[in-house]
Amino acid sequence: MTKAEKMFKLVALWGESGLSREVFSQQHKLRRGTFSYWIAKAKEAGSDENGGFIRLESPSFDSGYEITYPNGVKLL
Repeated sequence: MTKAEKMFKLVALWGESGLSREVFSQQHKLRRGTFSYWIAKAKEAGSDENGGFIRLESPSFDSGYEITYPNGVKLL
């Protein structure tokens, strides 16, 4: 197992644990800065597949989507 694979696995475990970065990194004897670096790398690796976008499938042509931003602006 490469170091990256090991760290990505730890990042996934952290995500499921509900612990703070600090507590999780202390429990696994990692420096907080190093662990934060690998969290960022894992996010980058995950966003490469779709560029951070998700595909929306419309069940039928006449049904639409509405997006409402926090400032009240709506996109129909």
